[in-house]
Amino acid sequence: MRSFLDEARMRGLSDKTTYNCKLTLRRLGTWAADTGRPPVLYLTTSDLIEWCKTQRHVLPQTMHGYLVQIRMFTAWAVTRGLLDTDPALKIDLPKLPDRLPDPMPEHVYRDVMAGADDDMRVILGLAGFSGLRACEIAWLAWSGVRFSDMRLRILGKGSRERIFPMSPDLGQLLTALPVRSGPVVRRLDGQRGHNDPHTVSQRANSYLHAMGSTWTLHKLRHRFGTVALAQTGNLLAVAELMGHRNPATTQIYARVSPDHLQAAAHAAGKFVA
Repeated sequence: MRSFLDEARMRGLSDKTTYNCKLTLRRLGTWAADTGRPPVLYLTTSDLIEWCKTQRHVLPQTMHGYLVQIRMFTAWAVTRGLLDTDPALKIDLPKLPDRLPDPMPEHVYRDVMAGADDDMRVILGLAGFSGLRACEIAWLAWSGVRFSDMRLRILGKGSRERIFPMSPDLGQLLTALPVRSGPVVRRLDGQRGHNDPHTVSQRANSYLHAMGSTWTLHKLRHRFGTVALAQTGNLLAVAELMGHRNPATTQIYARVSPDHLQAAAHAAGKFVA
């Protein structure tokens, strides 16, 4: 397992991905030991199916992630000659449900921005005005902020970089911060280095809940995708801005505009002249 994780890092997989693989394999290994089965490397397809049955309490998307991570390990073991066949390939991945985004309403966004301090405004602005994920907000450094041409260099999921054009409003939020070295969002404990993504998410959500809002930081990413697509209709551009590898992922943001749905329904709900 250590060899697999080391090689995964060498291939450029993100720390988060390798960490999640480690947790899943450890979870599977604990179950194997508790039930008298062999170590993870020697589990059969039947063993893996039995383990899947014990995971009925997890969401389909979580189970999907578990099996993808196990497949990464078993496929690696086959390529290294540790296994003759891949036992995980015979297990179908769960069908993921279609989930619509749930964007934070504009009036709520205005209210929470108005009550925030400069640091929190930047966190909320990066999510709502740029669609950044919590991990991208945590990893954003001042070296990636270019006021000369109003660009952000974003380090996204899987350590993929992209350039993001900064809006004037977001630029104003960033210029309000007094320190412009190291991470854009500084740690509250005064230590050097970047925040953990979970810490950024938790910090923002705690503020939102203290303001009487039930919305979360990630709903501001939904707000960005919904507004950007509604205003421009350019699916490929919005996909690029949001860091989606597959534009089909971005299409869900076209399905939540009541105005567009009403216009389409009214257009076809009558005889055409």
